[in-house]
Amino acid sequence: MQIITTPVEGVAIIELELKSDDRGFFARAFDRQLFAEAGLNPTAEQCNISFNHKAGTLRGMHYQLAWAPETKLVRCTRGAIVDIVVDMREDSPTYLQHIEVELSADNRRALYVLYAFNLEVSRTRELSREPMPGEIRLQWWRDALGGAGRGEVDAHPVASTLRGVVVRYGLPPRALLELIDARSFDLYDEPMPSLAHLERYAAQTSSAPSSARTTLSGSPVSAAREWRPRVPSCSTPSPNSR
Repeated sequence: MQIITTPVEGVAIIELELKSDDRGFFARAFDRQLFAEAGLNPTAEQCNISFNHKAGTLRGMHYQLAWAPETKLVRCTRGAIVDIVVDMREDSPTYLQHIEVELSADNRRALYVLYAFNLEVSRTRELSREPMPGEIRLQWWRDALGGAGRGEVDAHPVASTLRGVVVRYGLPPRALLELIDARSFDLYDEPMPSLAHLERYAAQTSSAPSSARTTLSGSPVSAAREWRPRVPSCSTPSPNSR
Protein backbone atom coordinates (compact mmCIF):
# COMPACT_ATOMS: atom_id res chain seq x y z
CA MET A 1 0.00 0.00 0.00
CA GLN A 2 1.26 3.46 -0.89
CA ILE A 3 0.09 6.76 0.59
CA ILE A 4 0.46 9.75 -1.76
CA THR A 5 0.06 13.31 -0.54
CA THR A 6 -1.76 15.99 -2.56
CA PRO A 7 -1.34 19.80 -2.72
CA VAL A 8 -4.21 20.14 -0.20
CA GLU A 9 -2.94 19.37 3.29
CA GLY A 10 -4.75 16.48 4.92
CA VAL A 11 -5.92 14.94 1.64
CA ALA A 12 -4.08 11.80 0.56
CA ILE A 13 -4.47 9.10 -2.04
CA ILE A 14 -4.24 5.48 -0.97
CA GLU A 15 -2.99 3.17 -3.69
CA LEU A 16 -3.34 -0.57 -3.34
CA GLU A 17 -0.37 -2.79 -4.12
CA LEU A 18 -1.89 -5.91 -5.65
CA LYS A 19 -0.36 -9.33 -5.10
CA SER A 20 -1.88 -11.30 -7.95
CA ASP A 21 -2.02 -14.96 -8.91
CA ASP A 22 -4.35 -17.23 -10.91
CA ARG A 23 -7.06 -16.86 -8.24
CA GLY A 24 -7.17 -13.05 -8.38
CA PHE A 25 -5.35 -10.65 -6.07
CA PHE A 26 -4.79 -9.76 -2.43
CA ALA A 27 -4.12 -6.21 -1.20
CA ARG A 28 -3.82 -4.44 2.13
CA ALA A 29 -6.37 -1.63 2.32
CA PHE A 30 -5.50 -0.24 5.75
CA ASP A 31 -2.35 -0.17 7.88
CA ARG A 32 -2.39 1.69 11.21
CA GLN A 33 1.39 2.21 11.30
CA LEU A 34 1.65 3.48 7.73
CA PHE A 35 -1.23 5.89 8.28
CA ALA A 36 0.39 7.25 11.45
CA GLU A 37 3.78 7.63 9.75
CA ALA A 38 2.11 9.62 6.95
CA GLY A 39 0.48 11.97 9.46
CA LEU A 40 -2.99 10.51 8.93
CA ASN A 41 -5.36 9.65 11.76
CA PRO A 42 -5.23 5.84 12.04
CA THR A 43 -8.23 5.55 14.38
CA ALA A 44 -11.30 4.00 12.79
CA GLU A 45 -14.51 5.09 14.53
CA GLN A 46 -16.97 3.82 11.93
CA CYS A 47 -17.16 1.66 8.81
CA ASN A 48 -20.03 2.48 6.46
CA ILE A 49 -21.31 1.16 3.13
CA SER A 50 -23.52 3.05 0.68
CA PHE A 51 -25.30 1.67 -2.40
CA ASN A 52 -26.99 3.67 -5.16
CA HIS A 53 -29.84 2.27 -7.23
CA LYS A 54 -29.43 4.88 -9.99
CA ALA A 55 -26.44 6.38 -11.78
CA GLY A 56 -25.91 10.08 -11.09
CA THR A 57 -27.05 9.86 -7.46
CA LEU A 58 -25.83 12.79 -5.31
CA ARG A 59 -24.80 11.94 -1.77
CA GLY A 60 -23.98 13.99 1.32
CA MET A 61 -22.15 17.31 1.35
CA HIS A 62 -20.25 17.19 4.65
CA TYR A 63 -19.02 20.48 6.14
CA GLN A 64 -16.56 19.86 8.96
CA LEU A 65 -15.71 22.36 11.71
CA ALA A 66 -12.38 22.41 13.53
CA TRP A 67 -13.92 21.26 16.81
CA ALA A 68 -15.56 18.24 15.17
CA PRO A 69 -13.09 16.82 12.63
CA GLU A 70 -13.70 13.50 10.94
CA THR A 71 -11.22 11.59 8.86
CA LYS A 72 -12.74 9.76 5.90
CA LEU A 73 -11.33 6.94 3.83
CA VAL A 74 -13.52 6.49 0.74
CA ARG A 75 -13.30 3.58 -1.65
CA CYS A 76 -15.50 2.35 -4.51
CA THR A 77 -15.87 -1.42 -4.90
CA ARG A 78 -18.25 -1.46 -7.86
CA GLY A 79 -18.99 1.02 -10.62
CA ALA A 80 -17.57 4.52 -10.23
CA ILE A 81 -18.08 7.66 -8.15
CA VAL A 82 -16.71 11.21 -8.27
CA ASP A 83 -15.50 12.42 -4.87
CA ILE A 84 -14.74 16.12 -4.31
CA VAL A 85 -12.89 17.59 -1.34
CA VAL A 86 -12.95 21.39 -0.91
CA ASP A 87 -10.53 23.13 1.47
CA MET A 88 -12.74 25.45 3.58
CA ARG A 89 -10.06 26.40 6.10
CA GLU A 90 -9.68 30.19 5.81
CA ASP A 91 -6.11 30.12 7.16
CA SER A 92 -5.02 27.41 4.73
CA PRO A 93 -2.71 28.25 1.77
CA THR A 94 -5.04 26.16 -0.41
CA TYR A 95 -8.26 27.82 0.83
CA LEU A 96 -11.19 27.17 -1.57
CA GLN A 97 -9.07 24.88 -3.74
CA HIS A 98 -10.35 21.38 -4.29
CA ILE A 99 -9.32 17.85 -5.15
CA GLU A 100 -11.65 15.96 -7.48
CA VAL A 101 -11.08 12.27 -8.13
CA GLU A 102 -13.04 9.51 -9.76
CA LEU A 103 -12.96 6.37 -7.65
CA SER A 104 -13.74 3.21 -9.55
CA ALA A 105 -13.44 -0.52 -9.20
CA ASP A 106 -11.07 -0.70 -12.18
CA ASN A 107 -8.78 2.27 -12.72
CA ARG A 108 -7.98 3.48 -9.16
CA ARG A 109 -4.67 5.29 -9.31
CA ALA A 110 -4.19 6.78 -12.76
CA LEU A 111 -7.05 9.25 -12.50
CA TYR A 112 -5.97 10.54 -9.13
CA VAL A 113 -2.55 11.40 -10.47
CA LEU A 114 -3.85 13.30 -13.48
CA TYR A 115 -6.00 15.51 -11.31
CA ALA A 116 -3.16 16.10 -8.87
CA PHE A 117 -0.93 17.10 -11.80
CA ASN A 118 -3.58 19.51 -13.12
CA LEU A 119 -3.91 21.13 -9.69
CA GLU A 120 -0.12 21.41 -9.29
CA VAL A 121 0.21 23.22 -12.62
CA SER A 122 -2.85 25.44 -12.09
CA ARG A 123 -1.35 26.76 -8.81
CA THR A 124 1.71 28.19 -10.57
CA ARG A 125 0.37 31.77 -10.72
CA GLU A 126 -0.67 31.62 -7.08
CA LEU A 127 2.79 30.47 -5.97
CA SER A 128 4.75 32.88 -8.20
CA ARG A 129 4.57 36.65 -7.75
CA GLU A 130 6.58 37.29 -10.90
CA PRO A 131 6.35 35.63 -14.34
CA MET A 132 9.93 34.31 -14.38
CA PRO A 133 9.67 32.03 -11.30
CA GLY A 134 6.40 30.77 -12.73
CA GLU A 135 8.02 30.00 -16.09
CA ILE A 136 10.80 28.12 -14.27
CA ARG A 137 8.22 26.08 -12.37
CA LEU A 138 6.36 25.20 -15.59
CA GLN A 139 9.63 24.30 -17.31
CA TRP A 140 10.37 21.92 -14.44
CA TRP A 141 7.14 20.08 -15.26
CA ARG A 142 8.02 19.98 -18.97
CA ASP A 143 11.40 18.45 -18.12
CA ALA A 144 9.75 15.97 -15.76
CA LEU A 145 7.44 14.71 -18.51
CA GLY A 146 10.35 14.65 -20.95
CA GLY A 147 12.46 12.41 -18.72
CA ALA A 148 14.92 15.05 -17.44
CA GLY A 149 15.82 15.62 -13.79
CA ARG A 150 15.50 11.96 -12.90
CA GLY A 151 16.58 12.11 -9.23
CA GLU A 152 14.59 15.21 -8.37
CA VAL A 153 11.49 13.99 -10.21
CA ASP A 154 11.62 10.59 -8.55
CA ALA A 155 11.41 12.34 -5.17
CA HIS A 156 8.25 14.23 -6.21
CA PRO A 157 5.15 12.09 -5.46
CA VAL A 158 2.98 13.54 -8.25
CA ALA A 159 5.62 13.92 -10.98
CA SER A 160 7.16 10.48 -10.53
CA THR A 161 3.78 8.75 -10.52
CA LEU A 162 2.49 10.76 -13.46
CA ARG A 163 5.48 9.72 -15.55
CA GLY A 164 4.74 6.11 -14.68
CA VAL A 165 1.10 6.52 -15.70
CA VAL A 166 2.10 8.04 -19.04
CA VAL A 167 4.27 5.00 -19.77
CA ARG A 168 1.85 2.41 -18.39
CA TYR A 169 -1.19 3.64 -20.31
CA GLY A 170 0.62 4.96 -23.37
CA LEU A 171 -0.67 8.50 -22.87
CA PRO A 172 0.99 10.95 -25.28
CA PRO A 173 2.85 13.62 -23.28
CA ARG A 174 2.01 16.20 -25.96
CA ALA A 175 -1.45 16.99 -24.56
CA LEU A 176 -0.06 17.35 -21.04
CA LEU A 177 2.71 19.60 -22.36
CA GLU A 178 0.08 21.75 -24.10
CA LEU A 179 -1.73 22.07 -20.77
CA ILE A 180 1.51 23.36 -19.22
CA ASP A 181 2.04 25.78 -22.11
CA ALA A 182 -1.49 27.12 -21.75
CA ARG A 183 -0.95 27.79 -18.05
CA SER A 184 1.92 30.14 -18.87
CA PHE A 185 -0.78 32.65 -19.91
CA ASP A 186 -1.84 32.84 -16.24
CA LEU A 187 1.51 34.43 -15.33
CA TYR A 188 0.85 37.62 -17.27
CA ASP A 189 -1.82 40.24 -16.53
CA GLU A 190 -3.11 40.44 -20.06
CA PRO A 191 -6.57 39.83 -21.55
CA MET A 192 -7.27 37.04 -23.98
CA PRO A 193 -6.78 38.31 -27.56
CA SER A 194 -10.00 36.76 -28.82
CA LEU A 195 -12.86 34.39 -28.03
CA ALA A 196 -11.13 31.67 -30.07
CA HIS A 197 -8.02 31.94 -27.88
CA LEU A 198 -10.19 31.72 -24.76
CA GLU A 199 -11.89 28.58 -26.08
CA ARG A 200 -8.54 26.98 -26.80
CA TYR A 201 -7.24 27.90 -23.36
CA ALA A 202 -10.32 26.34 -21.75
CA ALA A 203 -9.93 23.19 -23.82
CA GLN A 204 -6.25 22.78 -22.96
CA THR A 205 -6.64 23.45 -19.24
CA SER A 206 -10.00 21.80 -18.51
CA SER A 207 -10.89 19.37 -21.28
CA ALA A 208 -7.53 17.62 -21.31
CA PRO A 209 -7.86 15.95 -17.87
CA SER A 210 -11.48 15.02 -18.57
CA SER A 211 -10.54 13.49 -21.92
CA ALA A 212 -7.78 11.51 -20.25
CA ARG A 213 -10.22 10.31 -17.60
CA THR A 214 -12.56 9.00 -20.30
CA THR A 215 -9.71 7.21 -22.04
CA LEU A 216 -8.34 5.64 -18.88
CA SER A 217 -11.78 4.34 -17.91
CA GLY A 218 -11.38 1.82 -20.72
CA SER A 219 -7.60 1.56 -20.19
CA PRO A 220 -6.65 0.17 -23.64
CA VAL A 221 -3.18 1.35 -24.55
CA SER A 222 -4.13 1.58 -28.22
CA ALA A 223 -6.97 3.99 -27.41
CA ALA A 224 -4.80 5.96 -25.02
CA ARG A 225 -2.29 6.62 -27.76
CA GLU A 226 -5.06 8.33 -29.70
CA TRP A 227 -6.08 10.50 -26.73
CA ARG A 228 -5.94 14.18 -27.36
CA PRO A 229 -8.32 16.98 -26.28
CA ARG A 230 -10.29 18.57 -29.10
CA VAL A 231 -9.43 22.27 -29.30
CA PRO A 232 -10.05 25.13 -31.72
CA SER A 233 -7.48 25.67 -34.46
CA CYS A 234 -5.95 28.91 -33.14
CA SER A 235 -2.90 28.97 -30.89
CA THR A 236 -2.65 30.38 -27.38
CA PRO A 237 -0.24 33.34 -27.36
CA SER A 238 3.10 32.56 -25.74
CA PRO A 239 4.92 34.89 -23.32
CA ASN A 240 7.58 35.53 -25.96
CA SER A 241 4.97 37.07 -28.26
CA ARG A 242 3.86 39.65 -25.70
